Amino acid sequence: MFGVDIDRSGALGANALFLARGVWPENIIIKPYDFLTNTVYDVTMTLRSTGADIFVQGGEYSVPTLLWRSDINSTSTLYVGISGLGIDLDLLHVGVLTELWMMSPLVSDGFSVWGTTDGKGHAEGIAEAVVGQGGSEKTWSVKQGAWNVTSGKAQATALSGGVAIATVDAGDTNVIFDQTLTRSGGIVGCVLRYSDADNYLYAGHDGTNAVLVSRVSGAENTLITGAQSFGAGKLRIVIDGTITQLYWNNTRIGQATVPSSSQTLYGLYTTNVANTHDLFSIYARN
Repeated sequence: MFGVDIDRSGALGANALFLARGVWPENIIIKPYDFLTNTVYDVTMTLRSTGADIFVQGGEYSVPTLLWRSDINSTSTLYVGISGLGIDLDLLHVGVLTELWMMSPLVSDGFSVWGTTDGKGHAEGIAEAVVGQGGSEKTWSVKQGAWNVTSGKAQATALSGGVAIATVDAGDTNVIFDQTLTRSGGIVGCVLRYSDADNYLYAGHDGTNAVLVSRVSGAENTLITGAQSFGAGKLRIVIDGTITQLYWNNTRIGQATVPSSSQTLYGLYTTNVANTHDLFSIYARN
């Protein structure tokens, strides 16, 4: 296990990456990366305005790959740590770079206006940080219904065929996608790899369950469903190739195999005009 913590003794308990093999508990956040023995991995952690990004290179990851974006945060002094349990572990090198660097989002929108992203859907954009800004000036395209911005949140103003969809081109198929949602009724969520009105994925919350649904040739198939209280309403999707993981408020709901796709359109999905969307961000996996 490698990461940072505010303590200098005991187990790492904050931002840390567990390198493990075998069966993972279903509720573990970063799953299902089966790390190989006798293999060198480069683990990189960049500290954000609030939280950290965790990258790994080695084994099946030929380039640094973003595994997780953590929201765990502290303003106390942080210490680099490594620990092992029941394994032989060699640490080849460890370092803390003084040069500032942070991955910028492909798309980021805090919905100050409708039509073009404002780059304020993530912490660094809101704070106008030295590094990590980006994702602005992307154009929204309304696919179904009608959309606008109300009090700094995106909201459908009309449905078409019982749904409203708007997309933006992320320029990549494999991403980590976050947004904050407020639900009044129906399903509120996001659309993934949108091709046309009959072919896309969508994920969201129906008031009882967090769900991931595949729509192919107009026919819908529920791939993931799990009971989860709505709470603060943070939806996360990790999608890479044909594997998609669904999270609600950083609780892992499940994983599913999805149809292969080269589509790069992601966006907003709702079946109720009273639902709202905020803090929309998309990051590339690598």
